[in-house]
Amino acid sequence: MANRNFYHQAREQAHGLSDLMAVLARAGRVPRSVKKDFYRQIDTVVAIAPRLAAGSTLLKFDYVEAIGLDSLVDYLRQPGRGLTQWDRNDWDELIRELGLYPEANDAPEVQRRRADVAAVQDYRRRFRQAVSASLNPLIPASAHTEDAALLLDADTLAAQLADPAGRVLLVGPSVING
Repeated sequence: MANRNFYHQAREQAHGLSDLMAVLARAGRVPRSVKKDFYRQIDTVVAIAPRLAAGSTLLKFDYVEAIGLDSLVDYLRQPGRGLTQWDRNDWDELIRELGLYPEANDAPEVQRRRADVAAVQDYRRRFRQAVSASLNPLIPASAHTEDAALLLDADTLAAQLADPAGRVLLVGPSVING
């Protein structure tokens, strides 16, 4: 049996969307759900890549269906639960409420800023590659925990140091090569 976690994630997203749709409906901005809740009209699908293996057994989960990614297009072509009472203007209202819009609709200064940020990120990546290419490989570091002394892999230590949520206390003599 597959882990049901993806079912929970998909259902929570559908319920969140349903809740927002209900808020819009109560405000009279879109039509109300024809069923008790909007999520009952939303086709919630988890696509498993690249496909479901032959003979797979998945648990059934209310209002969420798991299919192989290879059959997603065929699934989307079939009529679903759908919000038949919604028209294009209602969907546009939801899109505006969510703050979704195509990047092409951004103002020119926003598009320029996005391009500038991408250029700076690319420059930083190339700079790191160029500088690190001539560096010696990282060496393991010894460490003392409350329980024992141990040897840390340099990459693991570097990841810990770069993690903004992690805390690492480094204590030792400072050595400057002259």
